[in-house]
Amino acid sequence: MLMLLLAVRGAAGQTFPTPSYMRQLAYRPSIASQVKGPVELQDHVVEGKLRLTLADAIRLALLNNTDVRLNELPIENARLEVQRAYATFDPTSTSSFNAGRMTAPAYTQLQGAPTVSTLSQQAQFDYNQTFQTGTNYDLNFSSFKYATNSSFETLNPYIDSTGTATLTQPLLRNRGLFPNRAPMVIARRNLNVSRATFTAQVNDSLLLTVQQYLTVLQARESLVVLEKSVEQAQASYDRDKRALELGAIPPFDIYRSESQVAARAGDPGGVQPETG
Repeated sequence: MLMLLLAVRGAAGQTFPTPSYMRQLAYRPSIASQVKGPVELQDHVVEGKLRLTLADAIRLALLNNTDVRLNELPIENARLEVQRAYATFDPTSTSSFNAGRMTAPAYTQLQGAPTVSTLSQQAQFDYNQTFQTGTNYDLNFSSFKYATNSSFETLNPYIDSTGTATLTQPLLRNRGLFPNRAPMVIARRNLNVSRATFTAQVNDSLLLTVQQYLTVLQARESLVVLEKSVEQAQASYDRDKRALELGAIPPFDIYRSESQVAARAGDPGGVQPETG
């Protein structure tokens, strides 16, 4: 029986009992209940500007994305469902001990003492285990002790101990591995689905981060091109203005240069070229 108990598998998949069984069973990873501020963001601020590589942007997105942290909750719930499914086959042990003493003056000589004192003690131990085949066994041991100072008691103290072992094997309902393992299989598949869903959600977040990063780079390069275009238009306007002062070009040409400067600056109706 001792070897059988040592071979029983617990909910955490470890041989029961082992020194780390209860610690692994009771372990719960901590989940932040409050949304914290941006993490490590200030480490990338240089001279008031945010400077990030693509790897930095991805890492900061994973650290500071609230959706990523919230999407971890279904995985934790699914993991707890797996433990709950295995809990059906966890061994259970209960024990109890009761003791009582009573002292009362004797009201008849047949009680065997002027003052009758009695002591009763009862102890009970029970061990129960259900296997994945549906087999259930129960070990029970109980002991009772009664002692008194009465001289008329034949057995004093009186001790009675009882031990029982019960083995139950369902023949129809819940018989076999399939009906008993079904909740565990379902719970594990739900855990795999939760992990796959979380991975897909993280990949979507990474894809969005990369797209936004590339969009910012494209916008920055477009701004550089636009600034150079405006500078070239301004330089052409300055040349035409100087040529107009020297009488080398007709007055109408200067308006064409002004319109090019305004168009490249992005505001044809309101932006005026530099005339200083």
